[in-house]
Amino acid sequence: GIMLQQISKIYINQSVDPFLKYIGEFTVNNIENGMRLPEIFKRLSCFQNELIQFIEQGEKSGKLEIELNIYSQILLSQIETKINKQKKLIKPIKFLLLGLLIVSLYLVIMLPMFDMMQSIK
Repeated sequence: GIMLQQISKIYINQSVDPFLKYIGEFTVNNIENGMRLPEIFKRLSCFQNELIQFIEQGEKSGKLEIELNIYSQILLSQIETKINKQKKLIKPIKFLLLGLLIVSLYLVIMLPMFDMMQSIK
C-alpha cells in the first residue's frame, strides 16, 4: 500500500480540491508533531467516528490496510442499500407518470371527437 506521508503529499500537491489540500497539510503537520492518525482525524471533525474507530483498531493490530478495506466494504454495502431503496421508490413514480401521460394523450385525442359528436346531435 501507499504510505500515509505519500498520500498526504499527493493531497498537498494537487490543485483541484482545496479541502483535500488542507487535509493533507493538516495531517502532515500533526504527524510531524507526533500525533497519531485517529487523533488528527478527530480534530478535523469531518470524518465519521466509525472510520476513526477502524483506524484505531488497525493501528493496534498492525493491520490498518485490512481494517480500512473492511470499512470500505461496509460503506459500499450501505450505499448499495440506499440506492436500492431509492430505485424502489422511483419505479412506481415512473409508472404513475407514464399512466398520466397515456390518459392525457387519450383525452387529447378523444375530447375533440366528443365535441364533434355533441355538435352533430
